[in-house]
Amino acid sequence: KSPFGLSDMSGNAWEWTSSDAEAYPNGKKFSADLIEPKIIRGGYWGGLKEEATTTYRGAWGARTENTYKNTSFRCIKDVVTN
Repeated sequence: KSPFGLSDMSGNAWEWTSSDAEAYPNGKKFSADLIEPKIIRGGYWGGLKEEATTTYRGAWGARTENTYKNTSFRCIKDVVTN
C-alpha cells in the first residue's frame, strides 16, 4: 500500500505509457535498436524485483518487438470531490 492508500500499483504487468523513451538529463540511455520506443513502468511478476516498483522506468519498442505479453496499460481518471 502506498502512502496515498493505493494498492497493487506494480508487479502485475508492465504499464505501457504514451511517453516517448528519452533519457532523463544525465540518465541511462535506452537502446537505439528499439523502434518508436515508449516508456514502460511498474515491472511484472516475472521480472527482476528491482524493476517491480512504480518508479522504475524502462523502454519498449512500439513496433516489431517479439512479444508484448507482459505489457498492459492503466486507465486513470481524476477524482472530483464535491
